[in-house]
Amino acid sequence: MERPEDRKMLYKFFSHKNNRNMYVHSRGAMEYAAELEEAQWVKSYETNVILDPDRISRIPMRVSNEDLATEWTTDFVITHVDGHRIVKEIVPKKYMADVSYLIRLEMSRRYWALDDDGTQWMIVSVDD
Repeated sequence: MERPEDRKMLYKFFSHKNNRNMYVHSRGAMEYAAELEEAQWVKSYETNVILDPDRISRIPMRVSNEDLATEWTTDFVITHVDGHRIVKEIVPKKYMADVSYLIRLEMSRRYWALDDDGTQWMIVSVDD
């Protein structure tokens, strides 16, 4: 889960699964996208999905006004070949013990749980 100031780099690539150019913000996300391109279980995927601020305000946790005013994105929303969705957040290993980063991840997890449609939420730990 990222905010604009976290998005310093932009990696562009052509996705054969999605038949269009896609963008990610880290080398780790680029490497994960390459895995998705090869995975048989992936029908399609979106990158940098913008989270709806109205939905963020309904998350059952305290979200600061500053965070509500921020444009947050989820790294990957994947459609499985059987139709269900999987949300994946790319997390650099160096942030795995950072409390503020973990709070962001919890905000993302709760955001996607609002749908109550069986969407799976996971993290992908990367070296970046």
